[in-house]
Amino acid sequence: LGRCENPHRPGFTPGGSSGGSAAAVAAGLCAAALGTDTMGSVRLPSSYCGVVGYKPALGAIATDGVTALSWTLDHVGVHARSAADAALVAQACGVGATTAPDERPLAVLDLDGLVQLEPAVAENFTSTLDHLARAGWRLEKLRIEDLDLGALRRAGLLISEVEGGVEHRRALALDPEGFTPELRSLLAWGARQTPAKLAEAYRLLTEVRRKIISATAPYSGLLTPTTPQQAFAFGGAIPTSQADLTALGNVLGAPAFALPSGEADRLPLSLQVIGMTDGATQALAARLFETLPSAAVPEAFR
Repeated sequence: LGRCENPHRPGFTPGGSSGGSAAAVAAGLCAAALGTDTMGSVRLPSSYCGVVGYKPALGAIATDGVTALSWTLDHVGVHARSAADAALVAQACGVGATTAPDERPLAVLDLDGLVQLEPAVAENFTSTLDHLARAGWRLEKLRIEDLDLGALRRAGLLISEVEGGVEHRRALALDPEGFTPELRSLLAWGARQTPAKLAEAYRLLTEVRRKIISATAPYSGLLTPTTPQQAFAFGGAIPTSQADLTALGNVLGAPAFALPSGEADRLPLSLQVIGMTDGATQALAARLFETLPSAAVPEAFR
């Protein structure tokens, strides 16, 4: 019990909501751990704790027995010390096996005007892409017009809070004190939203999904930083944009990996790759993991 610390730097968050799982792997307490991911809650803590996070495609790991939040966006995923280990654990949970890698080029999402990256994140993303290009990876910048990551995140949160209120309506009525005040407030806010506003949120998710699938069809995957910022200190403001990039994987229902890509100020940095199918994305992530600079991946994790 108590607050979970980031193993890399006490006083800083390990991320959430599956922060305990990522912190346990990063601290060497276990080789792998499961987590749940509705807007990025496997990949966010993996990014902050410097481990691999793998969110398979929607439904690839059954959510039976998982406390639900959103039937539209909930996924089960894995934290591990390498991309290969994450794939093995996911396969043991029912995800398809690794297949031959997709040799098409990788798309690099043009983030100009989409999200504000912390300087350390922006510098690391640029240097990581340069390293991959020197190593022979084919990278192409991709601009997706009229993409609003903030609006997409807000739509996902609205859907999660409305669907969460439906999922837990009976428990909320029988034992409201079993929920934290913050969660009760969020679910109550969801319950107050109008059908029209909910319909707009669903429509936005559908439109963005169609647009991104069409734009990325020529590519083997889509690269972004995993998070716009590094882990932040307890007690300060929580960045509202921290799930802006990870939410893409949930909206698409597509497999996505967070891969350690470096460190700054004793805090990890991370690269996200969103793929097309689980088997091909596992192969892609394993190749990326082995290509990343040795300093980016702790020696104990290799």
